Amino acid sequence: MESQHENMRLAEYRLRIVYYLRCSVACPFVKILSGLAPCSVPNQNAVPFSKETHPFHVRHFTPEQITEDLRQNSFGKIEIYYQYVNEDFNIDKSNIEGEDIIIIAEAI
Repeated sequence: MESQHENMRLAEYRLRIVYYLRCSVACPFVKILSGLAPCSVPNQNAVPFSKETHPFHVRHFTPEQITEDLRQNSFGKIEIYYQYVNEDFNIDKSNIEGEDIIIIAEAI
């Protein structure tokens, strides 16, 4: 069961995502161009979250979680891709085992 402190951190993290996605603010992972919001998040299904291995992360997402968060925050058309951390950093739309989820979402 999550503690109240962890719930507060997750809420703050979600607010930051919404802020970055709704504003034309450049950050290392998100920049809105013409109503499109490209972003990248770690794939919980392939790389389970752990504070020991990812000390600077707040959480990782499943494709379903990030899609739902975006839909709840006024994003409609959502395209999901998966990136593999290998020598080529391959990107694939169909295989869900990629270490990162790359999202291109369109504001409604």
